[in-house]
Amino acid sequence: MLVPLVEISKCLFAPLRKKIGFLVYYNKNVSDLEKNVKSLGETRNYLIIAKEEALHRGETIDVPVEEWLRKVVEIESHVKKFDSLVEEHKRYFLQGKCCPQLSSRYKLSKEAVEKIRAIRELQKDGRFNTTSHIGPPPGMDQMPDGDFVAFNSTVLAMNQIMKALNNSDINIVGVYGMPGVGKTMLIKEVGRLAKKECTFEDVVMVAVSQHQDLKKIQREIAEELGLNLGDESKDLRARRLFARLKQQKKVLIILDDLWSRLELREVGIPCGVDHSGCKVVLTTRRLEVCNQMDSTCNVKVGVLSEKESWDLFQSVVGNILNSPEQHDIAQDICKQCGGLPLALVTLGRTLRHKDIGTWFAIANQLRMSNPMHIEGMNEKVFSCIKLSFDYIQSEEAKLIFIYCCLFPEDFEIKIESLVRCGIGEGLFADVQTINEARTRVKVIIDNLMASNLLLSTGRRGYVKMHDVIRDVAIYIALAPEHGFFVKAAAGLENWPKYGIPKNAKRISLMDNQIYKLPHEIEYQELLTLFLQGNYKLREIPDNFFAAQKSLKVLDLSNVYEDGLNFFALPASLSCLKNLRMFYLKERQLNDISILAELPNLEILSLRGSSLKELPQEIRKLSN
Repeated sequence: MLVPLVEISKCLFAPLRKKIGFLVYYNKNVSDLEKNVKSLGETRNYLIIAKEEALHRGETIDVPVEEWLRKVVEIESHVKKFDSLVEEHKRYFLQGKCCPQLSSRYKLSKEAVEKIRAIRELQKDGRFNTTSHIGPPPGMDQMPDGDFVAFNSTVLAMNQIMKALNNSDINIVGVYGMPGVGKTMLIKEVGRLAKKECTFEDVVMVAVSQHQDLKKIQREIAEELGLNLGDESKDLRARRLFARLKQQKKVLIILDDLWSRLELREVGIPCGVDHSGCKVVLTTRRLEVCNQMDSTCNVKVGVLSEKESWDLFQSVVGNILNSPEQHDIAQDICKQCGGLPLALVTLGRTLRHKDIGTWFAIANQLRMSNPMHIEGMNEKVFSCIKLSFDYIQSEEAKLIFIYCCLFPEDFEIKIESLVRCGIGEGLFADVQTINEARTRVKVIIDNLMASNLLLSTGRRGYVKMHDVIRDVAIYIALAPEHGFFVKAAAGLENWPKYGIPKNAKRISLMDNQIYKLPHEIEYQELLTLFLQGNYKLREIPDNFFAAQKSLKVLDLSNVYEDGLNFFALPASLSCLKNLRMFYLKERQLNDISILAELPNLEILSLRGSSLKELPQEIRKLSN
């Protein structure tokens, strides 16, 4: 009889002991909860910082991370209420109310233990290997409509394009018109509406430009689709892209600024019989290109009417047309722009805040202008852009502007590159530090953008040039006083035999496929040389720089893409005694001790190079 009684007493005492424990260890449980909440808060703060950094990089936060943070907020809210009850319990104790105190003490202690258990479980779940991932790029519908103005003429063209895109028998739509008429702005709005109205699952827009680069086109389409194309052959990239686009039921590909036929299958774009749900819209200056692309519907973008032109011009220059005289000269200038939005906006922003004398001077120059021929260039557009350039106030700003044409068409130009090139050439005579130069260039860039001579890219620290404005900038840059020679991303495989004048001051052959350089070049006035991005260039002849004693800016980044072998610097590099800026980014480098022989070197970039440490000789450099 004794054994059963012992067993019964154990069964009764076990839960009682647990309940007594809640009373006895009340202070410890409350204290432990406080410590666990503090530890949870530290983990939460770490993840919040990681989340903010990921969002700053444009990444998407993983769903489990967001859910975990939500649970933390929830449990912290419960703990806050619990703390209030603990404080209330203390007041009961101070008032000597024993019975309520024991009951409350038990409940609070038990609740503290339960919360500690939940927090520890949450802590285990909060050990994430990653917090974010690169999500798909935002669609065109997420972008604001910018400077697009829906005039009757543009709405008519847009409606024609949208109607064609909804026609199952039409796969390729051609949009053509003279430069500066607003084709790109119009087609961006078409893409934005097509995505917003769910006409297409995906809308992808890429700039093709005059010199077609299939790999670049493939890469940009893939990036828009969230597809990663490795450093593979064009054919393999095309097959991957083709397969990816076939997955979409309805997809719109916009090819901006075509100059000649583009083989869609070579790019990897399925169209027509390959994929009836994939449609292509192209923009070009010439109807002939539309026909070459076998477009089944062609839409012409015409110039604005006189009233539309006047409304746009007034909106740009602002409410400053006070006198009848100024009103008349403004209307004269507006007519000289020929209904071309680019000319109206560019010249209008140049004239804003100018006195009446400047208005008369520009009107006279527009009437007398007689520009040289630039392929596909409208005379009125040329005159307006050239005049806007002429009225840039400082020579520094003019040179920064034309410096932008050294980069390829549609290239996103890093403002810091302009700063460093300006320092390298000694453009800023009264600037003492690089931060002062950055401030100077920022003011210049802001003014150029306000004048519509440069455009925003949507990325902080970058700008770009409208292709038409770049054409005019190159024309200006060819003048002997500037001495530019630009063949960037032109598909070159060799150093140009002809065309580079002996008095060239700035040469850009960047982003080509040049694999061989001449043994020696003689451009005694050469200040800047861009050769970056020629990944096939295996070596530079030892005497190549021997006669380039005036060279101040040199970029050899991203040449010779071979991870197994080192890129050797030529012996004649030591002749560049005036070199002030040298870029050698993303290179397999071995011996760079020759750089110690460049006494005026101020800016050296080795970012992404294979060097583990700098040689001792570099200490000789004092700038």
